[in-house]
Amino acid sequence: MASTGIEMYPGDHICALYDGDQARDELVLSFLRSGLDSGDKCICILDEGDHQVVLSQFEGHRSTHSAGPAAQLDLLTPSETYLKSSQFSSVEMLNFWSDAINSALADGQFGAARVTGDTTWLLSAAEGTIHDFMGYESELNRFVHQHPVSILCLYDLEAFGGGILVDLMKTHPKLLLGGMLLENPHALSPDEFLAKR
Repeated sequence: MASTGIEMYPGDHICALYDGDQARDELVLSFLRSGLDSGDKCICILDEGDHQVVLSQFEGHRSTHSAGPAAQLDLLTPSETYLKSSQFSSVEMLNFWSDAINSALADGQFGAARVTGDTTWLLSAAEGTIHDFMGYESELNRFVHQHPVSILCLYDLEAFGGGILVDLMKTHPKLLLGGMLLENPHALSPDEFLAKR
């Protein structure tokens, strides 16, 4: 990511902890700018009201507000992705990513993909969704080694509070906090995470 000086590579699964919308926007824009400049396929999931922040920064860039394999930048909403079936499903979401990435990279236009998504939608999701979502986060560690993709997961500590930190530490090999990228020795493999649940 250019402005923070953090490099991301296919196989990276990073949890970015931030405080408030401005900090989130800085992370997202930096992540996407680096990906667009590198010629990667970029997919960003934000609430629809936050799309304009991204679109205003990349006007004139090879981007679009509608999703598709030929567009370099896809802006999507939680209801188009995480909640496509009205309730979150880890299997459906992993299939969604697999299809989206395979489709985008099929013609050779893009060599890798970068994915980022804000998670504040979880706060209003059905009971038990956060528990299921942490299982999905763990499975992403397997997913990133099967596809040429780097993933930046966005968690607002102002919104979630510190209670979610233990699960985030178990499910993300790297943490981005205050502009510093930290290796996380507490991360578990998907099989270890599942066994300890």
